Amino acid sequence: MTSSLRKTRRTHQKSRAGCFECKYRKVKCNEARPVCSGCTKWEVRCEYPCARKSESKIKHQKNMAILRRQLSASSDRELTYEGNGSPTSGNSLLPVPAYEPQLNKPIGYFDVNDMHLWHHFIKSTASTLYNPWLTELPHEALHCDYLMHGILATSAVHLAHLHSDQKDKYNLLACQHQDLALGPFQKAFAEMDPENCVNLFAFSTLLHLFSFVSDWAPKSPLPATYQPPSLQSLSQWIFCIRGCSLIVFQARPAIEASPFGRLIDKGKALQRSLEMGALLSPADDESLTRVKDVALDLPETKRITTVEEMEAYEDAIFRLRNLLAGTNEADDPVMRRAATYIWPVWVSETYVRLLAEKKPPALIILAHYCLLLMKAAGVWFLEARLTGLFNCILEELGEEWWSYIEHPMKMFREMYESG
Repeated sequence: MTSSLRKTRRTHQKSRAGCFECKYRKVKCNEARPVCSGCTKWEVRCEYPCARKSESKIKHQKNMAILRRQLSASSDRELTYEGNGSPTSGNSLLPVPAYEPQLNKPIGYFDVNDMHLWHHFIKSTASTLYNPWLTELPHEALHCDYLMHGILATSAVHLAHLHSDQKDKYNLLACQHQDLALGPFQKAFAEMDPENCVNLFAFSTLLHLFSFVSDWAPKSPLPATYQPPSLQSLSQWIFCIRGCSLIVFQARPAIEASPFGRLIDKGKALQRSLEMGALLSPADDESLTRVKDVALDLPETKRITTVEEMEAYEDAIFRLRNLLAGTNEADDPVMRRAATYIWPVWVSETYVRLLAEKKPPALIILAHYCLLLMKAAGVWFLEARLTGLFNCILEELGEEWWSYIEHPMKMFREMYESG
C-alpha cells in the first residue's frame, strides 16, 4: 500500500530557488540561467532571488543594526545645554566624516555618514525646533524610514546653513535624503489612516522647513488644487505648505490627540488672541491700509485686475492683518512660527496664481508677509526664507512700487543692521 502511494504521488512542481515568474505560476523552475526554460517558453523577463546574501547586503544589515542601536542610544541620552543655547551630549557620537554621498542609495539605507547627520540633529538642530521635534520626532523616526530620511535632510540643510564653505556638499546630501523620503511619504499619504497620519504630519513639518531654507523644494509633494505649469522660487514653497496642510484637514482629531497636537493648538491660541482684541502695531496698520486704500485703487492696478483678483488681494491683506495682530504681543516663539505657516494656507488660489505671475500688488502684499517672518527672527530657517524672499521681491518689483513697501524695507534693513 505504501509503495503504491509512493508510485502514484505527483512530482514536486515548485522550486525554492526558482525564478519569480515560475513561483508566480506555481510551476517547477529548471533554474537555468540567465533565462529558465519556462520564461523562454512564456517570453517573459526572468529574475531570480538572491540565493545567498551578497557581501554588500550583509554589510548593509550590519550597518543598519549598528545604526539602530546608536540612534536609540543617542535619542534616549539626556541632553544638556551650553551657554549659547545649543544642546550637547556628553560625548560626540562620531567624528565629522569626509562625505562621499552615494547617489544611488536606496530607501531605508543608512550609513556612517548618516549617523553623523543624526547626531547633529540630536545635538543641535532639534533644539532650534522646540518640542515635539526635540523629543517625540526622533523616537517616531526610529520606526519610519521616510521620517528618518526627513530628519537627516533637515540636519544636512542645517549644516549647510552653518558651514557656507561646504554648502554644496550638505545640500546634495539633503536633496538625496529628501528624494528618498518623498516617494514612500506620498504612498503613505494615499493610504492615510489613524495609524500613520501622525508620522505623515511630522514629516510634513520637516517639508515646511526644507522648503523654507532650501533653494530646492518639491514641486508637488501632495495634491494641490492649483499649480502653474512652471513655478518660480517666489511661490513654489507656498505649494509645498498648502499641499502638506491637507494632512491636517483630513486627520485633525488623530493629530490633535498626539504630541504634535500642540502645534495645532498654536493656531487656536492665535484665534483666541484676536477674539480678545489683539491689535496691529501702528506702523503695520498704516502700511497695510495704504496698500489696500491706495495701491489697489490706482488706475493702472484696476485696469489689469478683475473683480475676483481684487477680492483675492483684499482677502490676503485681511488675513495678514489678523496674523500680524495675533502675534503682535505674543511672547511665544512657536506661535510666531505657526503664523508664518498659516498665512500661505489661508490665502486664496487666485492670490497664489497672481503671485506666481509676479503681479505688483501680489508682490507688495508678500513683502508685508515678510513682517511675520521678521517677528520670528533668530530662527535659522525662517531667516533664510526671509532673506531669499525679500531680495527676490526687490528684484521683481519695479522701483515705482517701492513706496508701498517702505515699512517692510525699513524693518528688514534694521533687523540686519542690528546683527
